[in-house]
Amino acid sequence: MALALGCCLRDASEAEIICIALSADAAPESIGLRGQSSLAGRSGSCPAVAERAIQCDCLVRDGDRLTAPAGEPYHSIESPRPVDEADVLGMSVINSGDLHSVLRLLDVAGVPRRTADRIPSVHPLVVGGNSGLADPEPLADYLDVVAIGEAEQSLPELLRIVHAHRTQPGIGPTLHEQLARVPGLYVPTSCPAAASARSGPSTPPCPPT
Repeated sequence: MALALGCCLRDASEAEIICIALSADAAPESIGLRGQSSLAGRSGSCPAVAERAIQCDCLVRDGDRLTAPAGEPYHSIESPRPVDEADVLGMSVINSGDLHSVLRLLDVAGVPRRTADRIPSVHPLVVGGNSGLADPEPLADYLDVVAIGEAEQSLPELLRIVHAHRTQPGIGPTLHEQLARVPGLYVPTSCPAAASARSGPSTPPCPPT
């Protein structure tokens, strides 16, 4: 099972992040993701509002494939906001045997699978986490960021950085560089040793923080 958390800024002038908890089914684990985003918003540290997108509410199974009904985008159940309009799309994987669900959900949302194929400010920042990503390297080419551990501290900080970067783009380090400095966040593109290890066995991988 894979869950996802999408955070979407409605408009830079509104300065409000909309967090969409997206799940492969109506599982209670999605509450934790949604709750963390709501907590960030209520604390005042980052303006955030949580929403949910449940797979069975807006997606159709066709064998092993998932599709959206004709003419309908993959969207939140609180609003018709399409998932691919999110600023941050998070994948919380409970079981490492279900890593393929991350790619399947990206496909149905219309978001390019590979980090290299996504365009900043056009496509969502894709964030992974939970026990299924204890070893993040199998999906390192597909995830912009991996949250290590429980993420109670790192997720609110990620939201604050994304919010600041969206409202003041082009100031200071890149978004990935800023996120790589946050304890508990692993950014594969900011770890050259890990990239070299994925392309060849000569260089040891960079361990997550």
